[in-house]
Amino acid sequence: MTTTERPQCVEHIDRAPRDREELAAAIARDIPAGSYVNLGIGCLIGSRLGPIVVRHAPATPLRILIGAAGVALAVKLGIDAYA
Repeated sequence: MTTTERPQCVEHIDRAPRDREELAAAIARDIPAGSYVNLGIGCLIGSRLGPIVVRHAPATPLRILIGAAGVALAVKLGIDAYA
């Protein structure tokens, strides 16, 4: 290494994301779309936020929303299966 070159670790530090928005953009850019990693990240976020939402949300609207989502999924899967 000459005196004009910077160490490799300094180069990596300079390219590190500075805040949450840059970190999210870096993750979205580096992870290929359609990857199972995206599914895993969504599962991790959902498993963290799901109990918090359920704990604070009123029961009846939440039950209606879950039921409607189940019916919508059943209809979509039925259409995909027979189309």
